[in-house]
Amino acid sequence: FGVTAEGNGPVEAIFKAIETAAQVTAELEFFQIEAVTPRADAQGQAHVRIRANDKLYTGHGLATDIVEASARAYIAALSRLDLDQPSTVVAGSAASRWS
Repeated sequence: FGVTAEGNGPVEAIFKAIETAAQVTAELEFFQIEAVTPRADAQGQAHVRIRANDKLYTGHGLATDIVEASARAYIAALSRLDLDQPSTVVAGSAASRWS
């Protein structure tokens, strides 16, 4: 898409670039990265929760690169937003049902 963005690190920059390319704005409410497998070729999994139009949308991504996993998660959440498929989130906690 030829989009560039700056942020306080590569993950924030990629989220901003994705928002610019998708022409949407959302508020990031939750972000988590975790290792799924050990060793040098480890898989990282990212979870995000965004808020838009007073609804919550979640996404997760999996990749060997945490920036790529984060981008996949953010795109998944924005896709739910585009389809108007809000996520079920347990109130008052960081836990959610990543559906």
